[in-house]
Amino acid sequence: MADEIVVFGSMAAGLNRPDSDVDVLCFGERESKLKSRSLDLIVLPRKSVSDPAWLQSELASHVSRYGVWIKGVPEWLNQVGIGEQAVTEKRRRVEAFMRCLPAAWPTLDQRFKRKYSIKVRREAQRLLLMRRGQAVPPTRLLDEYWQGLAAFEGELGEYLHHLAPGGETRFSREFFSLLGQNLSTDPTRRKS
Repeated sequence: MADEIVVFGSMAAGLNRPDSDVDVLCFGERESKLKSRSLDLIVLPRKSVSDPAWLQSELASHVSRYGVWIKGVPEWLNQVGIGEQAVTEKRRRVEAFMRCLPAAWPTLDQRFKRKYSIKVRREAQRLLLMRRGQAVPPTRLLDEYWQGLAAFEGELGEYLHHLAPGGETRFSREFFSLLGQNLSTDPTRRKS
């Protein structure tokens, strides 16, 4: 039986689309996960609410800011803050993408090039927010912010350019060109 049930993500923020899944977090007996086309369920043990690893995680900060409680009282919210470990893990993820993508790039078709450029851009956006101690918003807000930019510039652009291979490579030209394009045809969205 769950002590707390929280809906988070796009549904909780009122940004869901017809093809959006429902993200649910529960605190209960033991850890488990269930992922389907319409539901992403995460169950954490009750003791997690006092674990610094949870309290300083990306997910905890997101849930504390954007979650809607269906059951229970979130007494742990005032202890949540982005921890250095969460920032380090996100930085490593972005750097791993930027390290591996150039070698794989020539073998990817255009759809996957676009998909991975969007994935890296979103992860880099999340990282920059986490470095500032800010909760990461639902993905749709990241995309809407990105669409509102006139050009690929600023801290995010500088960071990804820094991680890209040196010189004018095919990967760099195509990757940064894709980042500069409109996201209205985002291939990571499921078709309804």
